[in-house]
Amino acid sequence: MKILLSAHACDPESTSESIVGWRCLLAVSSRHEVWLLTAERNRAPLERAHASGSLPGNVHLHFCGPSFVKKSQPMAAKLQEWPYYSAVLNSARAVAMELHRQVGFDLVHHATFATWRVAVPYGQLGIPFVIGPIGGGEIFDLRYSFYMSWQARIFEALRNCATIASIANRAVRAAFRHASVVLSANAETSRIITRFVRGPGRIRHLLVTSFPADVIAKYAIGQDKSWDGMLRLAGGGTCEGRKGVLLAMHALLIVKQRGVPFHYTFAGSGPEAAYLCRKRDAMGLAAEVDILPNLSRTAYLEHLEQTHVYLLPSLRDNSPVALMEAMLARCVPIVAACNGPAVIVTEDCGFPLSIAKPGALIRAMADVICELHQDRSRLQHLGTVASLRISRDFNDRQYGEGIEAAYRAALVAP
Repeated sequence: MKILLSAHACDPESTSESIVGWRCLLAVSSRHEVWLLTAERNRAPLERAHASGSLPGNVHLHFCGPSFVKKSQPMAAKLQEWPYYSAVLNSARAVAMELHRQVGFDLVHHATFATWRVAVPYGQLGIPFVIGPIGGGEIFDLRYSFYMSWQARIFEALRNCATIASIANRAVRAAFRHASVVLSANAETSRIITRFVRGPGRIRHLLVTSFPADVIAKYAIGQDKSWDGMLRLAGGGTCEGRKGVLLAMHALLIVKQRGVPFHYTFAGSGPEAAYLCRKRDAMGLAAEVDILPNLSRTAYLEHLEQTHVYLLPSLRDNSPVALMEAMLARCVPIVAACNGPAVIVTEDCGFPLSIAKPGALIRAMADVICELHQDRSRLQHLGTVASLRISRDFNDRQYGEGIEAAYRAALVAP
């Protein structure tokens, strides 16, 4: 088929959302001819991919919107993403209409940004229309605001307000009414978009992130991991308040008071890093906890080889790549049982813990860490099962089949 694929974030050289767009592009182009609509800022890396041969030959590139210069201040850089996204979508509308007039697409698919909050314009093309996989339905529990900086508290409160505004937004509602199929990444998102679509049967479930076979082989690197000695824990990703790193540190303080030797490393830059370093020092955890925003990719992967536990009780996360990478490397996950992590981590491979009460969550994390320290055979077993969970259930084959099933359903949707 001839597919028009909209992926605002699509950069093979970047991380997070941009890799989501790139892997979606590879999955779709493995079966169909693809015309890609993406942001102008992705031009250089995609043209390099074309020159190197890593971009499939049946992909036609079309860049939309203005150029982009990222601000140096982390929170300012985060906030500038949304106006830029809107500018790119406004440009993409006209480009999509003209391309459809010239090519005659069989289907249009909007993949990234992977959120339900912004109205995408492709329903106007009058052809089968797929959205997703998307998340963003996660509502931050404001009881946890005390475990983040004041800037992060304001951001999460405003985001909750924006959720209410987006639910009421007529353009958002109209976009989902036009959708033939919507791929939802988690239960929280499904509950919101059920309000908009023409019947719950149009919602299918697929996680945003997947891993190709060669990446699975690269990340499943812990075959010679030592399970003895000091308990080594890690977390990773963008360093934001919602990630729950301070919650993890409160649990680790209890672990330290119980006399368990450990070391925890959080690898990732972001607006919360300086705040967390101050809190760490005030809690007397400077010797046990590292916040490393500049840890290289290679160094991080090498660090996972020596890590036993992935500890990150993220309270708002769609499809955390860092969590899945750590599980591939046989790290046992301890996470909050909500949104994306609740889909990924099952009780047979890790610990999805209730977020009903902040204090109870902190104590539960501390208890699990101490139990795993005492029972290293169980720790090793869970690490093996965690790796199998990702390699078996979240590989590119499964993802591609999920996309293809959505396309088939969209083609016959009334």
